Amino acid sequence: MRVEELMTSPVHTAAPDSSLKELARNLVERGMGCVPIVDAAGALIGIVTEADLMRLELHRDPRRHLRPDRDERSSPPPATAAEIMTTPVVAVPVDFDVADAARIMIEQHITRIPVVDGEEVVGIVSRTDLLRLLTREDSRIAADVAARLADVPGEWTSRVEEGVVTLVGSGPHNAERIAHTVAWAVPGVVGVQVTQEADP
Repeated sequence: MRVEELMTSPVHTAAPDSSLKELARNLVERGMGCVPIVDAAGALIGIVTEADLMRLELHRDPRRHLRPDRDERSSPPPATAAEIMTTPVVAVPVDFDVADAARIMIEQHITRIPVVDGEEVVGIVSRTDLLRLLTREDSRIAADVAARLADVPGEWTSRVEEGVVTLVGSGPHNAERIAHTVAWAVPGVVGVQVTQEADP
């Protein structure tokens, strides 16, 4: 499955000189978890997340700390997206495999990945988007699997339980591999088992 089939689109972006108050307001009002930062040509140059903005609130309340560990007034706070954005940005193309995107999120401990078409940001894929696949009903998965098996050589039947597809059938050389591959490509599938019946 390609990320473009799953991503949230369109995406609200911001310029590097956007104020942090403006970014925070957009995150809250639009229910977003991040804002991709783009240059004047629309190319992705950074990203600002909820965590980046939350750090601005980490200053100690002087009423609660009579002996602060450090002088909170020692440096001026950041004022624009360019000052706090993460760069370079982990981004993926529209035809990127969803499984590979999930692997990147896990290995790099990130929750969202911008999706680009060339240099233009066209979507965002989040962990929630990936988890949404697991909520697909078995009946919908089964219908998709059955429709795709119609193009696989041979005779195949399938059943789905908790996202696991069991295929039973027979066909010419490589038919089992094709059936397995086709079933795995259906959104929401978490496992595929194939039993190839002997030809009569």
